[in-house]
Amino acid sequence: MQSLTAYKGLYIYTTPLNSEIKAVDIAKETGLDMDDSIQYYIALSIKAEAIISFDKHFDNLKISRGEPKDLLG
Repeated sequence: MQSLTAYKGLYIYTTPLNSEIKAVDIAKETGLDMDDSIQYYIALSIKAEAIISFDKHFDNLKISRGEPKDLLG
């Protein structure tokens, strides 16, 4: 885990219980599984511009999905 903190622009968030409860609601509304709905909820809460993922489950949500290649310009 410590090696992950060396990546520029990567942040690790600890989710409190109330965030995970809200993520359960999101999972029910969107059909996302729990790990995706937690990521989506955190992205919403920090007002992220996009979620970078190969996972197409993030398509057609309030936050756009980009792929890693999109960051390389």
